[in-house]
Amino acid sequence: MRVKTWPRYTKLLVTWLDIVSDSAWHGKTDIEKVQAMRVQTLGFFLQNKKKDLKLAHSITDDGDSDYTVIPWTVISSIEEL
Repeated sequence: MRVKTWPRYTKLLVTWLDIVSDSAWHGKTDIEKVQAMRVQTLGFFLQNKKKDLKLAHSITDDGDSDYTVIPWTVISSIEEL
């Protein structure tokens, strides 16, 4: 994925692959079927860096927000909304 930038608070739909894990015991056959999970995250663009993309989900009038940081290496697509 090529690192890109958008105006602050642009709405983005980011599709990425997430880690899947389970601490319970499973048989070898069951484990062989497990794959990384495709995830879609909807958020407001905050910042991009060389290694990751930062999104907010809620933003106050003062600009405070919650956030998600997604490494560029796991992002498969980004759609501007």
